[in-house]
Amino acid sequence: MSNNINNEDFHVLEEDNNPKRYNVLFVPRRVKRRIRDRFEEAWSRADERIRDRFDKAKTILQQEYIDGDLDFSDLPITDLGNLKLITGNLNLRETLVTDLGSLKLVGGNLNLCYSTVADLGSLEYVGGNLDLFGTFVTNLKSLKSVGGFLDLCNTPITDLGSLKSVDGSLNLLDTSITDLGFLELVGGSLNLSSTCITGLGSLKFVGGSLNLCYSTVTDLGSLESVYKIIINKFSKLDVGNLPRKFRKKIVNNYL
Repeated sequence: MSNNINNEDFHVLEEDNNPKRYNVLFVPRRVKRRIRDRFEEAWSRADERIRDRFDKAKTILQQEYIDGDLDFSDLPITDLGNLKLITGNLNLRETLVTDLGSLKLVGGNLNLCYSTVADLGSLEYVGGNLDLFGTFVTNLKSLKSVGGFLDLCNTPITDLGSLKSVDGSLNLLDTSITDLGFLELVGGSLNLSSTCITGLGSLKFVGGSLNLCYSTVTDLGSLESVYKIIINKFSKLDVGNLPRKFRKKIVNNYL
């Protein structure tokens, strides 16, 4: 039995439409504190209608299954209650949720940007985009597949967990990741620029460009197909020992 939810916007903080981008290496505690301070200030000014929306959100999260979209962005919710599956989009941008708990599947996009999320809980599948920019996630744990793009830039990520496929692009720019774990497929582009990864592990397919500028990757491992490979003079890739089919895909970026 499905629970059709009205796709209301659950917004408390209206004024900050262009949040600043913080570097998680320098100010994670300050980011959390600033988000909490904004919630407290806005909540003190909240009218009865907004408080009713918050109460409605808490009621919704008593359910395990939601058929449709939910937008809880900017609400001071701290957990997802009993939620295990949502067929549409789930927006948790700038919330106080730290753990996704029992949630296993999001059929659409999952927006966690600038939230305090540090643990993906039981999450296994996201059908659309997964935006983790500016979160505190270090391990993707049981997540196996993302149907859109996956942005891990500006996170303290160190482990891709069980991840096997990203149908869109995967951004690992300037992260602390050291290997790709079980990853086999990236349907879009893969950005490994300024990472400490030395090999591609089980990766077999990249549908777009593979960015190895400023990277320590020395060989392409099990890779079978890629659209193009971007390197610069700081890349460690041993181009001379690549198969001819890959040498033809090399693009030098001299900037």
